[in-house]
Amino acid sequence: MKNWLGMTAAELGRGIENGSIDPVTLTETYLAAIEAHPLKDRIYARVTADRAQAEAAAAAARADAGLRLSPLVSAWSQKKRPQLLFMRRAVGALCAAHPEWGRRPLRIVDVGGGKGFLARHLAEAF
Repeated sequence: MKNWLGMTAAELGRGIENGSIDPVTLTETYLAAIEAHPLKDRIYARVTADRAQAEAAAAAARADAGLRLSPLVSAWSQKKRPQLLFMRRAVGALCAAHPEWGRRPLRIVDVGGGKGFLARHLAEAF
């Protein structure tokens, strides 16, 4: 574990994305640092640990799903992510029902007219 407290947000984000940093552990590290700081009462008006832990759990789920939330795509991710996860589960169930699943590679074809988000998501998942 590197010194996460000394890393930039961009470095932390890349670590979360590549799987070398767990968002939940990172959040616990920051919450512990806040709690241990001798001037915490003068620095922080309110520490919302429950919210931070919930956001960290959501970040871990996004990282596991191969999705990254950023200011540029946050509105898109909030709308599209549930749709992609639903389709991933549906396609996964269809694949699992195929008699050759697990025996040989199967082809999944996205014939939609969109931007390829589903195809990319399925390619990463399967």
